[in-house]
Amino acid sequence: MGLTDCLQLFFHTFGGIFSIANSTFNDTFNKICGGFLNSGWIVSIFFTLLLAFNRFSTLCFRHKTILFENLFLFNTQIFISWLYFGIYFVIYMTPYCSVLYDPINLSWGYDNSEWSRTIEKIELYATLIQLSLTGILYLFIIFWLLTTKQYAENVSREYKQEFKVLIQVSSFRTFPRMADSNGF
Repeated sequence: MGLTDCLQLFFHTFGGIFSIANSTFNDTFNKICGGFLNSGWIVSIFFTLLLAFNRFSTLCFRHKTILFENLFLFNTQIFISWLYFGIYFVIYMTPYCSVLYDPINLSWGYDNSEWSRTIEKIELYATLIQLSLTGILYLFIIFWLLTTKQYAENVSREYKQEFKVLIQVSSFRTFPRMADSNGF
């Protein structure tokens, strides 16, 4: 997840340079930056869902954690996540769809290519589904933490730590997503 954040930060830097110069310099470079930036955004949402699933399975199925701690399963999930990134990146590199920086509007956005509106809608619906599932998983986690007798009887250090992580992750991932989705 940190890697996708760094990837986005790196390519957002070029947006700043494009803004200051009031030019994108090169259409191909603009397309590559937009492809990495938006693919990084998309996969970070997928990683958020994976993190929620991991926390949910670890807390709620603690007695079966051996299944969830399987290294092969973990590596498969990471591979699928990066494959998800790669698919979007390849689509953005085609002449049919691109995410480009517009120095006049100071923003990244889809171009008017043949597939752009379709890919944009697919991205929107996939994001809504993933964030909804993430929210549902975190609601289950909160419910689990608040109602589990094991935790309720003795508010241990582990319980407090889990609750802090839950609040940090959900606020760190939810508020920026909501703000971006609403155009703030």
